[in-house]
Amino acid sequence: MSQKEVYALHTDLKESTTTAKSYSIKEDNEQVLAYITYEQSFYILKVVKNSNYLKLLQFDANLSLVSSTLLNFSDQKFFNRHNEKTDLYSVLREETRKESSMVTPIVANQRTSLIKASAKRKLYVFDSNLYITLDNSKLRTICLSVNLLTKQTNTQVFNQNYDISKSLIFDSNSFMFDDKLIQASFTREYINFIIRDLAGVPIKTFRLDKKEKADFLIGDISKISDNAFGRDKASSFTKTKRFLFNMMDYNAQAIAAYPYEDSYILTFGGVSDLKKTLTPGRDIFAYLMVSPNRTSIFNEYYNATAMIATGALTRELEPNPTLTLPEDKLADLRYYNNFDPKDPKYKVVFKVKDQYYYGKQETGSKTLDLVSF
Repeated sequence: MSQKEVYALHTDLKESTTTAKSYSIKEDNEQVLAYITYEQSFYILKVVKNSNYLKLLQFDANLSLVSSTLLNFSDQKFFNRHNEKTDLYSVLREETRKESSMVTPIVANQRTSLIKASAKRKLYVFDSNLYITLDNSKLRTICLSVNLLTKQTNTQVFNQNYDISKSLIFDSNSFMFDDKLIQASFTREYINFIIRDLAGVPIKTFRLDKKEKADFLIGDISKISDNAFGRDKASSFTKTKRFLFNMMDYNAQAIAAYPYEDSYILTFGGVSDLKKTLTPGRDIFAYLMVSPNRTSIFNEYYNATAMIATGALTRELEPNPTLTLPEDKLADLRYYNNFDPKDPKYKVVFKVKDQYYYGKQETGSKTLDLVSF
């Protein structure tokens, strides 16, 4: 496969014969974005230069063209990394960091390294739907979708969950998993997370700040570095404040998530090209999963450093409106946590397994903080 032609080999095992076929895809005003295989079809996704159009080519197993569909996204406003309006083609080719392609394909619901997840433009396939998420502008995530069977298109805009009242330097990114989208805005003071369904409805909002860890962050954060013999060396890295501060020194910030048993595993932090002046770090769970050493070209973090925290977030994300608090828990809220149900900044109470949480939203903030009690 190339920007000019696609080649297919068909082998008949009974007759012991092989036939080759090619299809020319070169168009002067188009550029290939991705090659996709779904069920019995092969797809080529292209962008029309200097426009808001994509083109989807569908082929059968013999590389015969089944359909060619022009996808019109002209009704959607697109923004570059300076938050300036532009067209879709310009957004897809904008240099946001050292990305090797216009979009980065992500395998759905599988563990993904932060190297891949840090891309500002990602492509996913869930069921029969293809999604492209655009995080060029740190203020919002734009999601384009097309049904591979019906060719129906849709667009969604998800505003990032950041503190307007604080003039902090921040970056943002998003990641799609299990028919959900998680967004994160990163600063040296905090990370704000919000999980939405693919219709844009918020499911859960939570926060990690320099004072305390989020409820889902389990285990120790570890810092890790190469020694002179090309091996990883790990040591304790327990202060969330230090993690947040150092994470922003990396070239890009990212978040990734995937379902695992009764939880979602979240990985987030900063990634960078290998620089000896940086102190890489990652959570001990991520450290155990990342093997062999980073010095191996087979490792997803080869020739890069990462500062990563990993934790498990329960799949019980929906608040229960029928939850009845025991009298002792109600007393704890009133007398020890100064919880006033009439105060508008207190929104909701959660129960996750045997642990209770209340949601607190400060005036002027878009963040719902979860506090255990």
